[in-house]
Amino acid sequence: MDVNEYIASGILESYLLGTVSEQERKEVECMSHIYPEIKKELDVIAVSLEKMAFSHKIDPPASLKNKIFSALPKDAPGSAAQPKVVPLKTSTNTYQSFNRLLAAACVVMAVSMIALYFYQASQVVDLEKNLRAQEAQNDKNNYMIASLREEMAGKNGEIAMFRSPDFKTVFLKGIETKSKSSLAIVCWNKESKETVIAVQNLPDVDPDKQYQLWAMVDNKPVSIGMIPTDSVLSGFMKMNTVENPQAFAITMEKKGGSEVPTMEEMYVFGQIQ
Repeated sequence: MDVNEYIASGILESYLLGTVSEQERKEVECMSHIYPEIKKELDVIAVSLEKMAFSHKIDPPASLKNKIFSALPKDAPGSAAQPKVVPLKTSTNTYQSFNRLLAAACVVMAVSMIALYFYQASQVVDLEKNLRAQEAQNDKNNYMIASLREEMAGKNGEIAMFRSPDFKTVFLKGIETKSKSSLAIVCWNKESKETVIAVQNLPDVDPDKQYQLWAMVDNKPVSIGMIPTDSVLSGFMKMNTVENPQAFAITMEKKGGSEVPTMEEMYVFGQIQ
């Protein structure tokens, strides 16, 4: 597979922007598990998009402060008018002064909240404008991506496999007690019964051991092939065909394989959804 050509197709950007189909989403996630270069590029693009979002933030207009203070009553704290000096002669005067200060504070708070609302609303409007412009650009990019995909489909069997509705993609996750970080991806064709697999992070095995792939058919394990000793494969490996599997698993067996799986040596497992 030409990883650089896949990255240059633009599908990673579309994935992060949420404009891909469900089948394309699965495709990107599978490819990022198999190829570290694609996972690294996804991280780089995500950071770039985040920086772009922050670079478009808008500060409140300088005139906003004057509009807020012009809306305050003349005797409110912070206004241009000279404050009145109220002699504290009686308890009634003190109570009235407190009420006036409280009312002014409420006005300041209300005006501030209104100003904040309009400021945030203006940011949302600007963001929507930027998103619409980005969507227009995405439409152009999607057209170019579609053209590239048509060209790649004839050359790249792995990508075509993920896009085919005849294939079921199954993630085999690591068993907690054996190898939690291990991962395998199985693609099974419900029409041709073809099975292919890609594995990652399986522990090294002794010279007299080998990994074996199993399918659960009618609740019985069926061997569908041995996995090479160098289990970290570059891309997918074709295995034996199998009829109507419900799940897949990989166990460590003696070299050459076993007729029945050693359950305590199971490293990954996944069910067909």
